[in-house]
Amino acid sequence: MGSFYFDLKDGIAVAHVLVNAAAYVAIIILGYLLKRGGFFQVSDFRILSKIVLNITLPAAVIVNFSKLKLDFSLLSLIGVGLVCTLILVGIGYVLGKSQGPRAQAFNMQNFSGFNIGVFALPFILNFVGPVGVAAICLFDVGNSLFVMGGTYALAATLLYKDEKFSWLLFLKTVLSSTTMVVYLVMTTMSLLHWKLPSEILVFTDKIAVANGFLAMLMIGIGFELNMERSQVARIGQALMVRLSFAALLAVLFYYVSPFSLEVRQALVLLAFSPIPASATAFTAKLDGDIALSSTLNSLAIVMSIVTMTGLLLVMDLA
Repeated sequence: MGSFYFDLKDGIAVAHVLVNAAAYVAIIILGYLLKRGGFFQVSDFRILSKIVLNITLPAAVIVNFSKLKLDFSLLSLIGVGLVCTLILVGIGYVLGKSQGPRAQAFNMQNFSGFNIGVFALPFILNFVGPVGVAAICLFDVGNSLFVMGGTYALAATLLYKDEKFSWLLFLKTVLSSTTMVVYLVMTTMSLLHWKLPSEILVFTDKIAVANGFLAMLMIGIGFELNMERSQVARIGQALMVRLSFAALLAVLFYYVSPFSLEVRQALVLLAFSPIPASATAFTAKLDGDIALSSTLNSLAIVMSIVTMTGLLLVMDLA
């Protein structure tokens, strides 16, 4: 029999990962229970999402970007994020082809994208350094081009033949995102080695502390499981596509990409990000199955928590 070696350092690493992951899960459960108990309403999800996406998340991005000197080589991650999201849009389109345009539009919107700002970034912020955070944010710039409206524009063009794809509307939708604007501004400032005044960083730091809590609470409030038997196959297909693609990305990021170990580990984690929360909102705009989208979104979050926590344990002990 082989021997199993486990020292005190490994034990501390395991405890660190499990305690932090358990804390985030507990906040999600708290949000869900408070909603069930009537303390929060489903409509409160929109209020919290506005706070997270327009205030606490941008503050967290500012704080982390202020701690690093950005490497020009990391800019390629913008293109990587864009391509990865577009591939998932294409997979959704192809897999829904036999079921007609409405199924294709639903798949394009709900198979694609990575929930980085609201879920992945707050969840793994305590486990990666500023360079890892910057890599995640740059990937999200490319990803957000579709998550924030690009995929909806493509799906709407497919579904409503009289609607033409508009680049002007596309850019307007994307640049209406406060997080996207902050990504672009902080990336430019980092490349030019410009620094924000310390007074501003003290202010944003106080706000950024609340990002993880509010993001997880918001996810708990939005958590819904209303699965019908007829929908099991579609949900299973979507989750398998996400998991398979994430596993392939993780292997490529870790073993093929030319980045430092810290960046490669961060990319492996974000590969398993769940479906963006915006997918359900855009599904509603497409007159799609909102209940199915919401259930799929919630199950994807559970899958991401399990896989990302497992990966954190493996990488901490490597």
